[in-house]
Amino acid sequence: MKDWVHPAVRRGTLWFKIQAIGLGGLAAIFVILAILDRTTKTLIYAIVACIVAVVLGYLARRAIKQLRYDYRYEEEEGNPADQP
Repeated sequence: MKDWVHPAVRRGTLWFKIQAIGLGGLAAIFVILAILDRTTKTLIYAIVACIVAVVLGYLARRAIKQLRYDYRYEEEEGNPADQP
């Protein structure tokens, strides 16, 4: 059985993963178009799309980690009253 995950973390993770996959697909489409039609305009679009996909993929991973941190539970981090 999977561990219980806070609903906000589950929704946020799904949203950010879909966003990253969609932008990666869009970047792939631009790269294919740049390969088929070698104009300067399509090459620039492909390069920009790849850079944006990588940056937003990184930001999505960071946002997912932040969600997991924001919605952690007391038993995961230890009870401050138990510490000396």
